[in-house]
Amino acid sequence: MPRLGAPAQDASSRRARRARVLPGRPRRCRIRVGRGVSRTRALDAFSQWSHLHPAALLLSDRSGRILAANRRALDLLGAPVESVAGKALQSLVDGEPEALSAWLRQCARTTDWTPTSLDVRRPAGDLVACRAAGARGAEDTLFIELQERAHDSGLARFAELNARLLELSREVGRRRRAEALLADEKRVLESIARGEPLTQALQRLVGEVLTHGGCTAASILLVDDDGRRLRHAASAGLSEKYDEAVDGLEIGPTSGSCGTAVFRRQRVVVRDTAEDPLWADFRELARSEQLRACWAQPIFAPQGEVLGSLALYHSSPRGPGEEEIVLVEGAAYIAGLAVSQHRSRLERSRLLAEARRGLVAAEAAVEAKDRFLAMLGHELRNPLAAMLNATTALQNEDLPSGSRGRLLSILERQGSNLSRIVEDLLDVARIDSDKLTLRPEIVDLETIVQSCAQILEPIVEAASMRLVVTTEPTLVHGDPTRLEQILRNLCDNAIKYGAPGVTLRVAVDVVRQPGERGRIVIEDDGSGIDPDFLANAFEPFAQAPQNLVRSAGGVGLGLALVKRLVELHGGEISIHSEGRGRGTRVVVLLPLARASDQPGAAADSDSAPHPATVAADEFSGLEVLVVEDQPDARLALEALLELWGCHTSLAEDGHRGVEIALQRPIRLALIDVGLPGLSGYEVARRLRERWPADGDHGGPKLVAMTGYGQPEDRLRALEAGFDEHVVKPMGAKILRQLLSSVLEDASRSAPTAAS
Repeated sequence: MPRLGAPAQDASSRRARRARVLPGRPRRCRIRVGRGVSRTRALDAFSQWSHLHPAALLLSDRSGRILAANRRALDLLGAPVESVAGKALQSLVDGEPEALSAWLRQCARTTDWTPTSLDVRRPAGDLVACRAAGARGAEDTLFIELQERAHDSGLARFAELNARLLELSREVGRRRRAEALLADEKRVLESIARGEPLTQALQRLVGEVLTHGGCTAASILLVDDDGRRLRHAASAGLSEKYDEAVDGLEIGPTSGSCGTAVFRRQRVVVRDTAEDPLWADFRELARSEQLRACWAQPIFAPQGEVLGSLALYHSSPRGPGEEEIVLVEGAAYIAGLAVSQHRSRLERSRLLAEARRGLVAAEAAVEAKDRFLAMLGHELRNPLAAMLNATTALQNEDLPSGSRGRLLSILERQGSNLSRIVEDLLDVARIDSDKLTLRPEIVDLETIVQSCAQILEPIVEAASMRLVVTTEPTLVHGDPTRLEQILRNLCDNAIKYGAPGVTLRVAVDVVRQPGERGRIVIEDDGSGIDPDFLANAFEPFAQAPQNLVRSAGGVGLGLALVKRLVELHGGEISIHSEGRGRGTRVVVLLPLARASDQPGAAADSDSAPHPATVAADEFSGLEVLVVEDQPDARLALEALLELWGCHTSLAEDGHRGVEIALQRPIRLALIDVGLPGLSGYEVARRLRERWPADGDHGGPKLVAMTGYGQPEDRLRALEAGFDEHVVKPMGAKILRQLLSSVLEDASRSAPTAAS
């Protein structure tokens, strides 16, 4: 307190003596005396310590109505406490009411002592000249100190000492309150560090703000996920109705104190909600809660992102003091730490859960890969074992002719199985890399199903099952080869998991709802599928649980490949089963062919005769060159070609192949592109130098044989000079078509040569 009657102390020195440092805040602030207590607590506190005050001391409200007085004040006024309590200060002093009211308003605006002079009127009518000083105390209260003017230096010295003692007493009070505030803030920070739920931490924080801020209410609103509105997070001193009303408050330039503070990213002070335009849309709400002043501080994350707002409310119009500003800044800073740490915990939890899911997925992928490799080995060894045993038996010269035919059928069938396994693997890889292309045309599903049924009948019969086929003409726009692959894979899957006595039904029709689509239904009354497996049935490498009595086998790619092929056709596939032992139903829906589509030939797997039915002399004398570095493949082709009457020349490398082609009248050259030394591409280029690819060049027809079947591989072969590109293994049907094309080319060019 400034010494009455003496020069005012330097303001900065007074602030320095009342300074403290908030945790984590670089600036300094002062602690008010008597803030944060209710009117009743203020009266109780005044009665407890005011008698220690060396001067006359009054406690009044803001209008100057006396609430309490210490013993020295009663002595100075010359009246008992009953005569003083409740009276207006104006009735106890002599002077202009306007001047006294102006001084009281000035005292209510600051916690610093505001000096003046008052003449106190005693009951006897005499006046006592006094020095007076007033300062804001607890909410709606004022401290008023009165001292008789001293007429000698001794009294002045005594008054000065009393003033210093009073200031020291107030400083002790400020320090105690600062320690209490620090302890409360420490507890809030500790709760945040312990991982206390955000709502509880923020609720604890607004409670401390209400205790130490001397305000009517406090609240925290946080920015929602889309960054456009504020959501209620915590409050103290406000009704549930008010919290619900401000929940969802829009952030904007005229959105009360809180919404505007977040919008501006700076503190917003509204001294009177009844007058300030920022509260134009919220005046009725403020009136219902008796809120007349509100200042809001934006809450920031350490990185600078605005997270929300912290607001203090008062029941009377007023602005904040310096101490209150520092308090709300410190509380907003702590709220920012709490929200940021909460978000960090959520992000860590999300990343941890994601990592765990990734780990589970990786472990599942490794397990699926191991199962796949095991089943792949099983599926490859089965046909290989049959083929090896068949070839061993065929080497016996005493083998009966009937057995020889059966063994040859085994070799053909198991070789076809191996080829299909490899093709399935390659097709999945092509689809995954978006390199599988369709060759669509108008296809009758009825024809495809009937063709597949002819192939499946002996297989179904061998499994002691029954096949029932019902069809109707159903034209779709698709790749006939891939559609046949879809049907074969689904039927093979049903046969593998079937059992003797099971009926396999295959049906084709047109469904009208929703929309017109072609439908293929493959249904059996066999083992069925466990409901737990249905959700993963179309995943690569997925296999239903099997028992040791009968393992159905398969590499686990069939349904996955079928699903992707169906989707490439713009269709849908679904699988249904009531559970183990209750059968399975697979439905494929495909778009019908449009009237604008050009008709094409339906797939016909029987258009070419079986290799065994080809006449032995059909290609008699046709000169064929085989350039292949693998001896078995080379000799197998030679045997088949000579069986059909061809004259075959063999070369194990590119140089020898070029040499033979230039020496003999070769009509067809089958060239492996992966030759050692001189590659197949270079062989084609050298032969094209001799016989340009300009139509009737008189040279051989060049066919590239390769295990690479991507579109770019075909393009590379054609650019090197090949006429055809064939993916291994090249079956007898394809080989016969190549030989026939050579004869057709020769017949077309014959008239030209004769002329």
